[in-house]
Amino acid sequence: MLVLKLAMLNLRAAVQRPTLLCVAILGIAGFAATTLSLWSMADGLFDIVAKSGSKDRAIILSAGSDSEVGSNLPPNLAYAILDAPGIKTDSAGRPIVSTDSVLFVDLKKKQDGASISATLRGVSHKGYELRPEFKITKGRMYESGLTELVVGEAATNLYSDLAVGNTIKIGKIGWKIVGHFSLKGDNREAELLGDFNTIRSAFNRVRFQSITVRLKSHDGFDTLSDYLKSDSSLSIKVMRESDYFSSQAKSSSALVYWGVYVVGAIMALGAFVAFLNSTYATIYSRVKEFATLLAIGFERRSIFIAFFIEAGLFGVIGAVIGCFAGWWAVDGVWMSTSLGSQGVQQVFSPNIDVQKIVVIILFSYLISVVSSLISLFVIFKHSIPDILKGNI
Repeated sequence: MLVLKLAMLNLRAAVQRPTLLCVAILGIAGFAATTLSLWSMADGLFDIVAKSGSKDRAIILSAGSDSEVGSNLPPNLAYAILDAPGIKTDSAGRPIVSTDSVLFVDLKKKQDGASISATLRGVSHKGYELRPEFKITKGRMYESGLTELVVGEAATNLYSDLAVGNTIKIGKIGWKIVGHFSLKGDNREAELLGDFNTIRSAFNRVRFQSITVRLKSHDGFDTLSDYLKSDSSLSIKVMRESDYFSSQAKSSSALVYWGVYVVGAIMALGAFVAFLNSTYATIYSRVKEFATLLAIGFERRSIFIAFFIEAGLFGVIGAVIGCFAGWWAVDGVWMSTSLGSQGVQQVFSPNIDVQKIVVIILFSYLISVVSSLISLFVIFKHSIPDILKGNI
């Protein structure tokens, strides 16, 4: 009960010093907002990557290529792949294989109208048998031979003018948006898809970028890979699709998470210093009052606990304010970044969850309590007479 009374006394005294109080709370709020925003963006990006690709599909690129954008395959290669073992066939006995032509195009960002790169993919007629998760959610599928596109749900959230029925100009040609599609969160949901031959013709592409096949079984990959490697005339690279997407994110993931750690650590240090200075100034301004309480019989432990309650409360308030600000800044916002050395575009939305907020609030509480503890020890290491005389 005595501790609570002292805590209430401290709170009333803190309110009377609004500048110091604001410095402490805003320092914690800045740490919380920045950390929640960056952490959520990093997790949102790599949640998308984790969902992308399948172990039941394999992708074939030109040798030495890290991504489809840098790959360049000759037209006759597709015929060599069709006869390869390990590939699943359809009901008519035809191999489920898609040749894809991939290029970057400039679109307008929905948020501010700025120019931004998007991925345009020409897909052969077997491309959708490869992906049972593919589903048209609005409109219809494009027709072969026409300058029509279907657009992924993620792309519609980032890029402007992609409503069904709109016509967008890419290069010198107008392309009609006839449908939207979903891939259950796969990163290719951020792309624009059209007919393979139409896109190759429109952009004067003789070669294409990748071949994707559906595997007959889990072991089908080894069978296919061994067969293709045995032909020395084929200068190609074969990967499971899931491994391909993981490799795209590998270097970027380390960079992004290190960025979160470094910026978070800097902000935490800043919040700690701000709270430490504020706490020290508050205690120092009332030091004779506390020394008097000690002289008349109050225990140091009671005074310390009362200050911990005050510091913890203000730390939590700062964290809640910061988390709300961070949530408001990034929730529902769609972003894009480049993955891999050749700039593969990835559209994502930050992933905010309760676990992140709880961790940040607890860490903020720890910052506030530790800074308060240091301030108390620095001042109260002196004897009561010295404190009363101001010899500290």
